Amino acid sequence: MADPSQPPAADAPPPATARTFSVAPKRGARAVPSSSSGARLSVRETEVKSLTDVRPAVIKWLLSQDHLFNELEKISGLDREKLFYIFCGFFSVYMIAGPGCGVVCNLIGFGYPAYCSVKAIRTDTKDDDTQWLIYWTTFAAFSIVDFFAEAIYKWFPLYWLAKIIFLLYLALPQTQGAHNLYVQYVDPLFDKMNMIAKEQMKG
Repeated sequence: MADPSQPPAADAPPPATARTFSVAPKRGARAVPSSSSGARLSVRETEVKSLTDVRPAVIKWLLSQDHLFNELEKISGLDREKLFYIFCGFFSVYMIAGPGCGVVCNLIGFGYPAYCSVKAIRTDTKDDDTQWLIYWTTFAAFSIVDFFAEAIYKWFPLYWLAKIIFLLYLALPQTQGAHNLYVQYVDPLFDKMNMIAKEQMKG
């Protein structure tokens, strides 16, 4: 039995709640919110950020695995980097003036991305889906432009070469162009257009 002369015991303080902390995104990976879906996509870090990064990325690729340039280096005695640049030179000339350059351009722009798209579908994660969705959308847009390719080629002989360079920029893992272009430009533009459309519908 409690002693009435004793003061009542003070109430126990409420139990401490767990503090929550927000983790800031890593420097260089800028998160871009999507107002329509609430999802957040970040600009991916890439090996090639400017033209000065191209040569180190090429050298890394040439040294990272066994491929045709290794065998040609053994046969010819020339450095594999020089052989790669010679190949790029001949390929560029062919894409400007060679027969069937449009077919070659579209085959390259289809083959490797199709292989990577199948691999992306088979993975559990969906992080790479944006990359290939934007790539194939761009590839389809180019197919419309290709309808006028003959007329464009007469005025701009570098059309097929420029197209394959841009498609490689979109597709290659060293550049991640399709994903980053979507995050930086396509998604914000879509949000603005969506807001304008909603305002017009309300008005």
